[in-house]
Parts: sequence; structure tokens; C-alpha cells
Amino acid sequence: MRLLLLSFLFMIEVSGGTIKEPTPVKTGEVYSYDENISNNYYSFSMKDTGNIFISNPDPKESHKYRIYDKEFNLIESDIVTDSKVESLYNGDYLYHNVQGSFSIHSNKIE
Repeated sequence: MRLLLLSFLFMIEVSGGTIKEPTPVKTGEVYSYDENISNNYYSFSMKDTGNIFISNPDPKESHKYRIYDKEFNLIESDIVTDSKVESLYNGDYLYHNVQGSFSIHSNKIE
């Protein structure tokens, strides 16, 4: 996979197919896994270095995710059954929902 940064928006090219621009994360909004891989990518920008709080609204089902920076370097990959805090620097990020539902909370997200 490779990442193309166009006008500060992420686009991902995956083995012959292109995933549309990821959905911008709105803090506190719940997002669920979709069988269509192109619907499981989200973007957000940290205006300052700080924390994001990742919560799983359905503890019966685990939430698996990956966070990439704008150069598509893997920053974190984990499974959450309840909640988790990630510390991130200011910058642009891509959030890949691999499984389950999630919401992200932070006063540092633009």
C-alpha cells in the first residue's frame, strides 16, 4: 500500500483499487466497521501534541485499529475492549478501523 497526500487529505491505493478519501473524525461520534474496506478509513489532525481517548461502545465485541501518520508509517495497532488513551504529536493521522465500533475523543483534534 502507498499513501498519497493531496491537499492535506489522505488517499490510499490498495492493490489495484483506490480507497476514497477517508471520513474526517468528529470527536465523540461513533463509527462502525463496514464490510466495504473503503469505508473503514478515517482522518484527523492534531492541532497540538496530546492524547486521544479511543472508546469501544460495545464491550461484547472488541475493536481493532491501526493509526498511521501522513507518511503511512504505522504509529500504533491494538485491540480495545473498553477504552484506551494514545499520545500523539501534532500532525495529520489516518485511522484504520479493522474490526468493531469506536469513538475518539480529544480537545486536540481540529
